[in-house]
Amino acid sequence: MFLRRSKSFSSLLLLALIFAPALLTAQPPGAPDVAGNWQVIREFYSCGDWNIDHNGQVRQECTAPIDQAPANARLRAWPQYFDEPMSGMWDCAPAPLPSILSHPTPTKIVQRPDRVLISYEHDDGRRTIWMDGRDHPPASELFYHGHSIGRYENDVLVVETTNFTFDPDGLDDHGHLPSSPRKRLTERYRRAGPDSLELEITYEDTLFLNEPFSWIRRIQRTTFPPGEWGACDPEQSRRQLATIPVSKYGD
Repeated sequence: MFLRRSKSFSSLLLLALIFAPALLTAQPPGAPDVAGNWQVIREFYSCGDWNIDHNGQVRQECTAPIDQAPANARLRAWPQYFDEPMSGMWDCAPAPLPSILSHPTPTKIVQRPDRVLISYEHDDGRRTIWMDGRDHPPASELFYHGHSIGRYENDVLVVETTNFTFDPDGLDDHGHLPSSPRKRLTERYRRAGPDSLELEITYEDTLFLNEPFSWIRRIQRTTFPPGEWGACDPEQSRRQLATIPVSKYGD
């Protein structure tokens, strides 16, 4: 009797090992297959003619179309007070959302029934998008890259992210424009072809914008997985600030 039960258990275990990978990656019928290694097509935008840097020049190569953003008076006033040491990158903060979506380095997407995992080579970024029907946490729980939940709408993967911390680079880390905990980001991923994706980004932040605005990023398949970005040393990073006169406040 024990021998027969042992054989039955072994058979069940073998079946579980065979079919487990399929169960972990199975998607609802009609859901888009966005899994794989991808790379955004490099494209930069105007930072807005009102976004002036410490040298009195208009900032260049923003990762979002800032000149199209419905900026309110608060956002337009920000460059007057911002100086370079306020940027989190000098303290090894990774690229924020949505900026990290625009960096042209490899990105890996893994789809599972209860979550989507996204790994970015840039700054070794990691995200989990929960697909299990959960809600966002209370507004008092804040995260640097926010809290992401997703769903499938026919052939589109929709990701909604909220619960962000305040970030002096949270709208754009090239334009050095801020975001608040009111920030809400919606990403819509759809297959544009066998080896391409279209990503529609909708950005909301009632503290700095008069209304939401959207833009499109094009993404192509790559054979390269995300590599190692490398560790960041905050002290070494901050020393770079001493080589350029960028502080407005004498520190």
